[in-house]
Amino acid sequence: MNESLGLMPWPRRVTRTPAPLELTAPGWSVDWAGVRTLRLERTVARTLERMTRRNGAGAKLTVECAAASAPYPDLDDDESYLLKIDPAEARITAATEWGVLRALATLAQLTAVGKTLPGVLIADSPRFVWRGLMIDAARHFISVPTILRTLDAMALVKLNVLHLHLTDDQAFRFGSRAFPELAQLGSDGHYFS
Repeated sequence: MNESLGLMPWPRRVTRTPAPLELTAPGWSVDWAGVRTLRLERTVARTLERMTRRNGAGAKLTVECAAASAPYPDLDDDESYLLKIDPAEARITAATEWGVLRALATLAQLTAVGKTLPGVLIADSPRFVWRGLMIDAARHFISVPTILRTLDAMALVKLNVLHLHLTDDQAFRFGSRAFPELAQLGSDGHYFS
């Protein structure tokens, strides 16, 4: 039964409930409790837009965030969250914005069967503080759209560190005002501005 949820990474605690959430509304409606920031608004809107496109319908989502987070993530941030899906709504409860973002990733991963999201109670927090990926753009140039798509995928599986390898003896992949020829001659014309 749990394997059908298709979550990655698997949350610390998952409890299936027999009462699913029917996606009957034309889209998602969002109720906010606690902190509401521009970062949260944009991420919620983007996640729910994708889910509506995928499922063709929505329901009610309540987002309860206790505190705003710093502009940039830190390895000591509290990323814990509680995600509850029942017949009335999907509800996210988190201490910080980072917890809400992790819960949204989990919600986005849940696979609806037809127009039904499974009833679940998920309590999660990362097992490891450093969950990263390295992109080696020095040896093989990678376009900005590909990097942005990779960042979206990283967020979906809750990775939090991106290491961009931009210089090596094979190439110098970023422009320099002081030494412009480094990028022009050392990258076959492929470098980041």
